[in-house]
Amino acid sequence: MKVFDRSGTFLYKIGEKGDADGQFSYPWGLCVEKYGNRQNLLVCDRLNGRIQQFTMEGCFTGKTVTDLKKPTDIATTPDGRILVSEAVLERIK
Repeated sequence: MKVFDRSGTFLYKIGEKGDADGQFSYPWGLCVEKYGNRQNLLVCDRLNGRIQQFTMEGCFTGKTVTDLKKPTDIATTPDGRILVSEAVLERIK
């Protein structure tokens, strides 16, 4: 993934192709999670079957421990829950 500023200037990239922490196989949906006064970037790593978490500066900080079936979209709720849609099972977790 590539990060740009408001004027369209490239700033940095997040991740690369692969299946290790911080790497992606077909990144799809993403959202910004607010946690206290911090923000995290949550990314659906579709073909690796997981959600990965990064700081807004692009540092890997965690991933789901539950295997997901091709997660495609992600959102957070005001009470802090994370909702993920799975393409294969056609459901939201």
